[in-house]
Amino acid sequence: MSFSPTEFMSYVDRNNGMALSHNFKVKFGEPQKQLDTTVYQTSFIRRNVNRLNFKDIDLLCHSAKILGKAINANAQIYGYGSEYNLPVNEGFEDLTLSFHCTWGKGDWSNGGIPERRIFDDWMAQVIDPTDNHTGFKNEYARDIDIELINPTNGVVSYKQKFYSAIPLTITDLDLTSAGNELLTFDVTFTYDNWVINNDI
Repeated sequence: MSFSPTEFMSYVDRNNGMALSHNFKVKFGEPQKQLDTTVYQTSFIRRNVNRLNFKDIDLLCHSAKILGKAINANAQIYGYGSEYNLPVNEGFEDLTLSFHCTWGKGDWSNGGIPERRIFDDWMAQVIDPTDNHTGFKNEYARDIDIELINPTNGVVSYKQKFYSAIPLTITDLDLTSAGNELLTFDVTFTYDNWVINNDI
């Protein structure tokens, strides 16, 4: 079948235009269980547990992905040596989100660079940096939703939910006197599973 520009444009028009990548939203859920600060003896987690405010963090997320999926297969031999790949399980890659930074309303001791502080504090709930105490997963793991939004009507056209996400790494804040670049950082998450759209 030869390419028909008319049919192509008709199909695109019937489906509300070509999808674009720039209009998306990232949402962070709450842990399954509120952190019981009476359990912990160190002051670091008690001091920071109430400072995690994800309300506006999605406004500074400038890069995200709706992840793909791989099915892992093992080779099996049948009959007279014929080899077939049979599905075994699903494989998931880590999720990486990128964020811009603002100066914040305070200084280094209280509120400066708030976007980075949110994830610093979240990681401190996973492992307390003062004594290496490991927290309970249901007190720090959070679901993450990534929504692709149609800019013409505001409808969420595609959605992916990551269950029980945990931050694994935060990249460096690259400082240099050679330019005037926006300050950014990446956060990489592991999670239990992800589902899409009607499976959520």
